[in-house]
Amino acid sequence: MSRPRRLLAGLLLTGALFTVAVPMQPAAAGVTDDQETVRQLVNRTRGNNSLRGLGMDLTSAERAQNWARHLVACQCLEHRAGPFGATPGWCAAAENVGRGWSLAQIHQAFLGSPPHRANMLTPRFTHIGTGVARDRGGEIFVVQAYEDKTC
Repeated sequence: MSRPRRLLAGLLLTGALFTVAVPMQPAAAGVTDDQETVRQLVNRTRGNNSLRGLGMDLTSAERAQNWARHLVACQCLEHRAGPFGATPGWCAAAENVGRGWSLAQIHQAFLGSPPHRANMLTPRFTHIGTGVARDRGGEIFVVQAYEDKTC
C-alpha cells in the first residue's frame, strides 16, 4: 500500500459537532514546539475558513501528549474512550489521531478526510490539546483533542 494511502487508512475519527468560536490566543507555555505547530496549522485552516482560532488547553495538551506516546508504543492508531481526554467543563469533544512523516503531511491528510476536516472546522470548538510523538524510525504520531468549553 502506498504511503499516502497508508496514512489515510490509518487515520481514525470521531464525530464533528455544532457552532461557536474563540479568538486566537498566544502560544501556551508548557507545550512543545511540535504541539504548538499542530495548533497553528489547525488555526491557520480555521482562519482560512472564517473561523476563529482555538486556545491551547494545557491539561488537554498533556493528556494528548501522553496519548501520542501511547500510540508510538503500540505502533497503532486508536482513540481514547470518549470524551477523548476532555478536561472538566466541556460541552462537546472530538479527537483526530494520525501518523505520518511530517506535521504538514499529517495535517493535509486530516484535511483530505471529511470527518477529520469536520472536526477541525467545527465552529463550536473553543480549545484544543495537541500531542506529538516520534518513534525511533522518525514516524510522527499526532493527537488533536477538540473541546467546546462554553457551557
